[in-house]
Amino acid sequence: MNLERNAPIGIRFSTNGNSFKASVALSDLAAIDGEPSQVLAHASEAYGDFVSRIREWHHASLERQNARVKTTARQAWDLGDLIVRLREQLSAQGFEVVDLYRHLSDHSGISYWSQRFTTFRTYIPERSLIPSDLTWRQIRSQTRSAAAAIVSQEKR
Repeated sequence: MNLERNAPIGIRFSTNGNSFKASVALSDLAAIDGEPSQVLAHASEAYGDFVSRIREWHHASLERQNARVKTTARQAWDLGDLIVRLREQLSAQGFEVVDLYRHLSDHSGISYWSQRFTTFRTYIPERSLIPSDLTWRQIRSQTRSAAAAIVSQEKR
């Protein structure tokens, strides 16, 4: 990436058969170091890999729901971790997905409101800090304060 540029390049993904195709604004092409088609293909591959893993999480979540098994807060953290790592990987390449949660909703089936999982994950650095018996339903409407309480409990 061009180091003179401070802001990340907005990137979008569209489906291309069984894979994804990345695109950026024409005005941003010059900011990409290297061959743009190769850099965008690499970003598409990374995005596709994470979307596959998010789909697997979502499928397992639906199976739990059908079996009337509650999603644990640790399982919710796992989804948030996937999204955080996707953002980090694309950011390291100088990209930021335009309307990330809409993309993930369209491409993986998870709710547009999955940003709550990311918020929860962002405030809790390690999965092991989360009590194993805590369910997502207990905290989903107050993810930030629940995460802060978990972290402060650990510090005691």
